[in-house]
Amino acid sequence: MCSFMAAAIALTIFLLLTPGKKPQGTDNTAADPAVQAEPETFTSDYWVNNAEFTSAGDVPVIHSYVPWGSPRRPGEVREIRYLTIHETDNRSSGADSEAHNSLLLNDTTNSTGWHYTVDDHVIYHNLPDNEIGWNAGDNRTKHGGNINGIGIEMCVNLTNDYEQTVRNTAALAAKLLVTYDLGVEDVRLHQDFMDKVCPHRLISEGRVEQFYQMIRDDYTELLRQQVKDTIKRGTQHE
Repeated sequence: MCSFMAAAIALTIFLLLTPGKKPQGTDNTAADPAVQAEPETFTSDYWVNNAEFTSAGDVPVIHSYVPWGSPRRPGEVREIRYLTIHETDNRSSGADSEAHNSLLLNDTTNSTGWHYTVDDHVIYHNLPDNEIGWNAGDNRTKHGGNINGIGIEMCVNLTNDYEQTVRNTAALAAKLLVTYDLGVEDVRLHQDFMDKVCPHRLISEGRVEQFYQMIRDDYTELLRQQVKDTIKRGTQHE
């Protein structure tokens, strides 16, 4: 029992103090997304599988993928290196996550696609996490947002509680970071990949660091819970 507890404590320290993986550099030569690139060479450092979970924090996650054949779903498997945070900039009263999910499912006139849409009460999972989505505006930049990022859209419609949406997005981001062995520094804003002020409200209100701290807090709590669960399982087998 003592040796197991010591190992668990060591694991806690390692998880809380070890930084996440850094990008391996970028190639800023943009290419047309319609042009098929050479197959990506996967490394052992990043996940290439799609994970599904039923909730992030207390927020339910609904898996409703864009169908095969839609221009919004290229279907190319890639390494998961980042999370890319957006806002929809759609303030129409009914423009919640369900409405945006419906847009992605039914509108085939556009190639833009992202992985999650978050509002104040639910999260829609729109594309598998391990597939490319055209949302970062950097075309096929090597190790860029489109090729290696999980795109997350926050709803800003007038009937939506924006404060709760930000909290829900932080909970989702923390869950994804833990799931894919990434660090908080791997959370990027859309404007990190192109010249666009997005997520607009978060940036214009000077709340980016506050948002990152929410993610850190949720991330740390998830890691602690993992260790508690590990200890519990170990004591049950002694």
